[in-house]
Amino acid sequence: MPRRVHVPKLTLGAFELPPAQAHHLRDVLRQKAGDRVEIFDYDGAAAEGIITLATPAKLVVQIDAIDSTKGTPAFSWSVAAAIPKGARADWMIEKLAELGTHSFIPLITSRGIALPAGEEKFRRWARLVAQAARQSVMSCTSSRPRGSRKY
Repeated sequence: MPRRVHVPKLTLGAFELPPAQAHHLRDVLRQKAGDRVEIFDYDGAAAEGIITLATPAKLVVQIDAIDSTKGTPAFSWSVAAAIPKGARADWMIEKLAELGTHSFIPLITSRGIALPAGEEKFRRWARLVAQAARQSVMSCTSSRPRGSRKY
């Protein structure tokens, strides 16, 4: 099974990976030119590509075909819940992504303490979802935290 990597939007042809994903493939997973990778985005599109260039400065993947139905699950579910305090919220978002949850809807409740506010919290959740999806075969490629913002 090829290694998985997340990008914001897939395009055909020679595709230069963002620095964080390039570092992950090249330095952490030790992938090199000629290795196959699976790339997916938030829209549910996925593609298999071949690494054509892997230097310390950049990593380029050649994508010949994009399958927009590959990440489409047979069914999907959404979770609406109050946000737990502290690190438990991050843990919950990570596990929901690993299970293939289509969307998370943060609820503001009368007794809730944690609020779904702040751009940094949503950015962190988006990073957690992408990391969890890279590591989990169960993850739906369109998994992302949802609420008042789209990523």
